[in-house]
Amino acid sequence: MLRALKFKLDRKSLETLYISFIRPLLEYGDTLFDKCTKQDKQELDTIQLEAARIVTAPTKLVSHERLYKESVWLLLDLRRKIHKRHRDNVPHIACRTALYYNSFFPSCIRAWNDIPRDIRESPNPRSI
Repeated sequence: MLRALKFKLDRKSLETLYISFIRPLLEYGDTLFDKCTKQDKQELDTIQLEAARIVTAPTKLVSHERLYKESVWLLLDLRRKIHKRHRDNVPHIACRTALYYNSFFPSCIRAWNDIPRDIRESPNPRSI
């Protein structure tokens, strides 16, 4: 969709299309599949990077860091961590086994508490 409209719409419109229609598909259920394989995460990142290339219109050789800086989008991995969290630090859950320690709720709590407070309380919803 973005490729077809690349030369017909301005940057703001392309970005709105990505944020409205494509990114929700990449993030659907992201808090549950955060523990998916590294390869699966890379495939999702590839889609976002391609969208960033289309929206920002750089050359094919530009670095991933530059694309994220130019687009002002967060990495999907960081967005997954943010989505697993609430507003303030949450008390840790006592875990007797490694299996439970690495399960959804305890990992969400640890991930939330690890995010810097300024990011958690960011007034700019585009950056989250």
